[in-house]
Amino acid sequence: MPVDSLEGNCYYQLYNDMCTHEDRVNFLHKKSKAFDKYLKHEAWIKVQRGGIIKCLGSNPGGEYISGQFKDYLEKTRTVQHLTVHGSLQSNSAAKRGNRTHVERAWAMIFGAGSP
Repeated sequence: MPVDSLEGNCYYQLYNDMCTHEDRVNFLHKKSKAFDKYLKHEAWIKVQRGGIIKCLGSNPGGEYISGQFKDYLEKTRTVQHLTVHGSLQSNSAAKRGNRTHVERAWAMIFGAGSP
């Protein structure tokens, strides 16, 4: 059974800059907030890095293929690359990144003596 974080989050988005290899994590209460969090991440990229998002790789989950999300990406000319379920060629870097972050989180939880 999934367990919520102390702030009540039970989902996360992991963004990986393929040029700098910088990772950023956003936590979500609900998957329906994915678009709002993406807009905040995009604004952060513009202000802090002076860059733009050219390609967004994501799973084909409903939160990333909604009409609102697709329309916005088209308007900003951001290419959306949807991964193929079960295809290592399509999403091995994302799987490796997710696994690394989750393992680090578990290590911190165990190191802090939490159950």
